[in-house]
Amino acid sequence: MISVGLDIDRLGLMCVLGQPKQTSEYIQTTSRIGRAFPGLVVTVYNPYRPRDLSHYENFRGYHAHIYRFVEGTTATPFSARARDRVLHALFIALARLQIHDLAENASAAAIDTISKAAIDVIIDKIALRVAKVAPRLKQDVIDEITEFIDTWKMSKQVNELPLHYYVWNTNKGARLLNYYGEHCKRTEKPTLNSMREVENTSTLFYYREG
Repeated sequence: MISVGLDIDRLGLMCVLGQPKQTSEYIQTTSRIGRAFPGLVVTVYNPYRPRDLSHYENFRGYHAHIYRFVEGTTATPFSARARDRVLHALFIALARLQIHDLAENASAAAIDTISKAAIDVIIDKIALRVAKVAPRLKQDVIDEITEFIDTWKMSKQVNELPLHYYVWNTNKGARLLNYYGEHCKRTEKPTLNSMREVENTSTLFYYREG
């Protein structure tokens, strides 16, 4: 099967033996034909394979909404975009698990009371992992975590209300984190819920003439 990188205009017929494990691979493969002229894709399923049988029984529905089933793309470990979205959340998660005084939601205000040694232990753990996955990015990761901690301390100082990691009602307290894509104040760090999300959701407006 030709999944990527090869386009030959004269190809017009393809036989797919079995259902590929990934929908994205299936789309990439079957789009290799019919580039210049009409093409035909013949899919041959194995009735003794549950996956093939399921796709056979739901063939029309699956192909009618095929792009719904495309798997989420993976993020490059510790890339600049990934770090900007979740590196601070990784540090906070480890800090709340390992430093008792930072565990509670309202404990975000206690960051000034935490010793540099305790913070460095967590930074070193993250840096050790980065050194194994992407060594050249180690110093960037350390610098960005340090910068975030400084921003965290500043957030406590500039906010009149008690600082929380997150609070929905900002009349009761200030928040350090906010949902990515929401309007964030200067002292709020936009944060993803999942690393499968790579961009903001697009807003679609549909107008009908009355």
